[in-house]
Amino acid sequence: MAIVLYLAMTAAEFHKNGSDHPHLAWMACHFSPYGTGLSNLPPQLPPESVLMVNDRTPVFGHDPQRVAAQLEEVMEQLQCKAILLDFQRSANAQTLAITKAIAALPYSVAVTPAYAEELDCGVFLPPIPLTTLPQEYFDPWQKRTIWLEVATESYRIRVNKGGNQRLQADEKWDFYPHKDEKLHCCYGMDLQNEYVDFHLRRKQEDLLSLMADCENYGVSGFVGLYQQLGSSCCQSLAQDTARCQS
Repeated sequence: MAIVLYLAMTAAEFHKNGSDHPHLAWMACHFSPYGTGLSNLPPQLPPESVLMVNDRTPVFGHDPQRVAAQLEEVMEQLQCKAILLDFQRSANAQTLAITKAIAALPYSVAVTPAYAEELDCGVFLPPIPLTTLPQEYFDPWQKRTIWLEVATESYRIRVNKGGNQRLQADEKWDFYPHKDEKLHCCYGMDLQNEYVDFHLRRKQEDLLSLMADCENYGVSGFVGLYQQLGSSCCQSLAQDTARCQS
């Protein structure tokens, strides 16, 4: 199976760079602040693109059937592959009603974990934490269609006599001599008298390894921010896919 990474773009990024990438995710669609439907639906997309809907604008009086009908029209006209509901606000009766209406469409739909237990559709998961094994991360979602957000990231774990705590990454730290093949990250250590800091980072090459591993657990698609991953990651993915197919 070929590794497919969908680059999530804003409307401005798509109009400037969209033609350069075959796998896109339109991330600009949100609830209208002036009406009962959606705003910023894409006027055009390459076939097999992904349509993302966010809840940046809070849901208040929006019509579930109107929202679902708008998405159905776009899916049919633009031949999109899937709808990802990237809802980050707390679930409530209105957002759940909208989510159920969208999930009932005859298309592939994935929702964030806060909504997944209520619905029998796909799940759209945030990036796997650097300290979590993929198998453990996906275990609660067996037999579900999984879409995974991927990102390069860093953070710091401080261990002392009182236990351990996650801290903000040290931006000046750039020493990662060790690799963890199972966690798909690299790390370095800072040994002090009272504590030890573990600096963890998932670089682009680690991300490619992670994605290859995730396919063993049934992940059907990956989504990453164009602002972070851009074309260089796509080129690496294309080369990696070509090696797998040769």
